[in-house]
Amino acid sequence: MSSKISLKIEVTIPHGVTTIDDSMVAVCQQMTSINIPSTVVEIKPWSFCDCTGLTIVDIPDSVTTIGDSAFLNCKNLASIRLPEQFRSADEVARIGLKPEQVI
Repeated sequence: MSSKISLKIEVTIPHGVTTIDDSMVAVCQQMTSINIPSTVVEIKPWSFCDCTGLTIVDIPDSVTTIGDSAFLNCKNLASIRLPEQFRSADEVARIGLKPEQVI
């Protein structure tokens, strides 16, 4: 008999960090949620690409730049709150999301 262990990792970006880059990929397979502080202003391209464990994300209004494909292939992402400037259909597609994921 085999047993399956399911890890759930909540990541908190430290207050004071201003940019999230693609180094998040190292832990993203088990990452289920991420807390992004209001000090973050930029999310680089591919930052959360293939983070299949993510289910809910809340991007603070302080974020003014989200790179291309930042959330591409986040297959289990049920909802993401984006700042207003990223909610158009073109922006949603550019950052790798589907319209039904955006709240």
